[in-house]
Amino acid sequence: MTVTDQTSLPQIGLRERKKRRTREAIGNAAIELFARRGFENVTVAEVATAADVSEKTVFNYFPRKEDLVYSRQTEVEERLVVAVREQGALAGMRRFLTEVFSALAAKGAPDVMATRARIVAASPALQAQERAVFAKLTDILAAELAEAREDPQAYVVANALVGVNRALLHSARRKVLAGRRGKRLVDEIRDEMETALRLLERGLRGYGRARRT
Repeated sequence: MTVTDQTSLPQIGLRERKKRRTREAIGNAAIELFARRGFENVTVAEVATAADVSEKTVFNYFPRKEDLVYSRQTEVEERLVVAVREQGALAGMRRFLTEVFSALAAKGAPDVMATRARIVAASPALQAQERAVFAKLTDILAAELAEAREDPQAYVVANALVGVNRALLHSARRKVLAGRRGKRLVDEIRDEMETALRLLERGLRGYGRARRT
């Protein structure tokens, strides 16, 4: 690292922190409005006003209105690809799901999921978006598996693995809406994950092994 790099770090850090705070403020304002009035009944202009930013700023951070609810999808996709690349199809999906659903142990996390579950359940547009999100995740995983093993069955395997993810998300939403919290919630999801992955294990064992670099 050069002296110039070191000098510029605080300025870069401050700018990135400001962007993060702005993005978080917009997202929080949107979720609050959607929870109170419904996704279809809130405009982007109203989100901008609630977050005290311009409408253009909202679109700079969230190109589509649906992105206000599914803002972390790119990060999710990258985490899954890395896990599968490093550990193979089944073990990688187990690692990915464990990381995702263990986060429900954090204080307030189940309430956030419950709020988002209600928003999605009340919105046909968001339900369609969620189907598109899982379809894209399946395509990305299939492409990763096919590259690792040049197998036309990659899409079948990807559908099965992403199906576990989708089933656990629906189960977690039902549980948090029913009031389940804490260690019991996480343990129940983890047990369901292991049961589901065991159903696939015999047929998928060894498929899409970790890459050797």
